[in-house]
Amino acid sequence: ITGAGYIGFVLAFGLSGLLVPQAEQVNIAHAILATVIAVGLGFIVTLWLKPEQQFGEEMIIRPSPKKLLFDGFHLLRQNKTLRHLLLLSMFTIAFWDYLGNLYQPYFQHIGVPDRLFGPTLAFASAAAFFAAQNVHKLEKHIGPRWSFLTATLGPGLIYLLLFFNRTPWIGVVSIILFRGFNALKVPLFADYNNRQIASHNRATVLSLMSMVSGGYTAVMGLIIGAIADLWLIGAFLFCGLWVVAAAITLRADKYLL
Repeated sequence: ITGAGYIGFVLAFGLSGLLVPQAEQVNIAHAILATVIAVGLGFIVTLWLKPEQQFGEEMIIRPSPKKLLFDGFHLLRQNKTLRHLLLLSMFTIAFWDYLGNLYQPYFQHIGVPDRLFGPTLAFASAAAFFAAQNVHKLEKHIGPRWSFLTATLGPGLIYLLLFFNRTPWIGVVSIILFRGFNALKVPLFADYNNRQIASHNRATVLSLMSMVSGGYTAVMGLIIGAIADLWLIGAFLFCGLWVVAAAITLRADKYLL
């Protein structure tokens, strides 16, 4: 499913490069219209989907939501490995969604042509698809320790490269590589999280972890936005130093390996 999403981004951003060759109002209006049509078609498709029913599902006695929630908090409190996974994953969040808003003024600042904005994200999505599909091959080749370090440290180092860079083609390549490194995290952490959580309570625990990470991301978004308003590339410096420090301090090998 994640891979299909990346392919969708490749098509969407590739098309946006044709619709918005220059940052003019009429081109942006066409892109917004295309987005509305695409989202509308997606909504129509969901109306035809039917929930999957498993054989004998009506005979399963499910725990109450309250008990599942309590068990989830208890597991996070008692399981040191899972708690470390949460902290490592959360504090090395690379804020790709925020970078998606900052890369355009950054590209203008370093002189990247407007026509390359969309294709850059298309190639970045292709890199993310390739990384997500091959992360476990990478893990077998270099081991879990270096896989976690690559997935968490890579985006932070690229933030620092963006801060110092003033060359257009290096900026474009950096965004593509950033997306690829960032995509390594999701399947890698999902695999190790699932090993720590029983299947009957997995959805609840993962939701709790996502809720905690979401709150952290929202707070950091305010800080990053405030810095970017004052000094655009200063936001890259802040994110880079923060992510690098977290990746080194909360190394996976402390509890996981």
